[in-house]
Amino acid sequence: MVVKRTLHRNIWLFLLLMVLSANYSLYHTPFGNQILPEEPHAVVIASMID
Repeated sequence: MVVKRTLHRNIWLFLLLMVLSANYSLYHTPFGNQILPEEPHAVVIASMID
C-alpha cells in the first residue's frame, strides 16, 4: 500500500518535471523560437492548460 502511494507520487512528480522542461525548452531556447509560430496564442493557451 505504501509502495503504491510512493509510486504514484513519483509518477506525478515525473510528469510535472516533463511538462515544466517542455515549456522551458519551448519558450526559452533558440530551438523553441524556431518552432513557435508568429502568433503563438494557441500554444500559450495549451501550455496554460497543461
